[in-house]
Amino acid sequence: MDVNYDLDSRKAYQAKVEEERVAKVAAKQEELATLAGEMSDIKLLTAVATKGSGLINEHFGMPRSSKSGAIDRCAKFVGHRRVDLYCQGGYGEEDSLETIIRAINDCHAVFVAKIGGCPKSDLIKAGIEPVDQFAHEFIEKSAITWFKNYLDKVNSGEIEHVQRGDAEIRQGALTAAA
Repeated sequence: MDVNYDLDSRKAYQAKVEEERVAKVAAKQEELATLAGEMSDIKLLTAVATKGSGLINEHFGMPRSSKSGAIDRCAKFVGHRRVDLYCQGGYGEEDSLETIIRAINDCHAVFVAKIGGCPKSDLIKAGIEPVDQFAHEFIEKSAITWFKNYLDKVNSGEIEHVQRGDAEIRQGALTAAA
């Protein structure tokens, strides 16, 4: 078997990956700077439907796992959680939806690229905000922007911050030290 190693293509790919990494870090830092004067003891978890690359780039019904992250004055990755597929060939599986909700029950929000009306409604009833306005944007920057908005609503009295309980299902969850 002949191996064709193209060093120039490899270097171009590495440069592109580094450029994306730098852009992601810069976006997070820029958004964190806007939180500099905010005072709050609120810490919460969010879930993200993602295919990777640090982006919110997956439909609610499609991921086999969900990333969870802690948001306070610094957004950080906490771990992966395995979840059932909700979307089965163009229609939603209600039993899977209940399982997904139980698996992310400790999250205040779930960031998705797209979500249908039925799962959106069920998430809201469960107290989890479906967030789809940041589709295909960086996870950390979007989470911080959402968190600032959440703090504004809490501070204005529009909503009351409620600590969420622990998730009921943690099958296959990989957790990192917070």
